[in-house]
Amino acid sequence: MTKQKNPELYYISREKELLKEFDKISRITRGALTEYGGPQFANVVIVGARTEFADILPTLPYIGGNHNFLTADIIEAAVILAFYKELAIREVPLANISRIVHETIRRRVRRYPRLVLRLAGRLKESRWFIKRRARQAQRSRERRYPGDWVFTFVPGDGKGLLYGLDFTECGICTLYRAHGADRAIPINCAVDFIVADAFGMKLTRTKTVAGGGEVCNFRYMKG
Repeated sequence: MTKQKNPELYYISREKELLKEFDKISRITRGALTEYGGPQFANVVIVGARTEFADILPTLPYIGGNHNFLTADIIEAAVILAFYKELAIREVPLANISRIVHETIRRRVRRYPRLVLRLAGRLKESRWFIKRRARQAQRSRERRYPGDWVFTFVPGDGKGLLYGLDFTECGICTLYRAHGADRAIPINCAVDFIVADAFGMKLTRTKTVAGGGEVCNFRYMKG
């Protein structure tokens, strides 16, 4: 594995690229924001959230960069955190913030052709993908990076269960608590179900670290 020379600069060095990604997401979020508060409200929130996102980037923990599949999750969580902060300042109720975020995620995945999503879902059900998750779980327990997720792999049962992941430490929880945004953590928890459904998979989870459980018990099954 190639070692990052300056991990503390990982996100800052990619700021231009990440802000472009933020802008792409914002174009989708604009619709949900406009439906809630009108076009002027949407414009103001997007500008403010973009500034928040730029401020959040230097605080993101380096967790292995491109070698860790959860790096994409921490970046997406930062986008959601930026919108949460800007909407919370404007006293938008948490339930409405959740609806805006979740509608954005739904609209985002609907932009992909159904065939592409199904093929991606088939990949996530493959032996290669599942073995990779098992290796990643093992590496996570080495706790190389503060602020990373820590989890164990649960093998499939040869029937309905493809595999499971038991997270005992959550990178999003750590990040949001550092920003005093504990209330926003459940917004991200619900995103997992939207994404799994888009890929044609079934996800069950009865406990979360954010909800006070000792583990987030993800169980993936064929849809």
